[in-house]
Amino acid sequence: MITSRANPKIKQLLQLQKPRERRAQGIVVIEGMRELRRAAASGWSFTELYICDELLKLADRNFAEELAKQCRTERISREVFEHIAYRENSDGILA
Repeated sequence: MITSRANPKIKQLLQLQKPRERRAQGIVVIEGMRELRRAAASGWSFTELYICDELLKLADRNFAEELAKQCRTERISREVFEHIAYRENSDGILA
């Protein structure tokens, strides 16, 4: 579980908040269960998944675990998730 905001993976996610960095790396960050469901339904594949179990709703756990089987998955603390989240009232998942 990642509990430090100084973790290199967390620092990279923060860099991806800049459009220039996303374009340079060819990476899109998706936050939120509804958005992830839409992306998966459209055939998108995910390389990394970040889950905060404390924020993830019980009804969303099955879908999150299915996504976790398809890519690298990191469990992160609530403090770290709130640091990288770009939306208010996020539901604890980011890819």
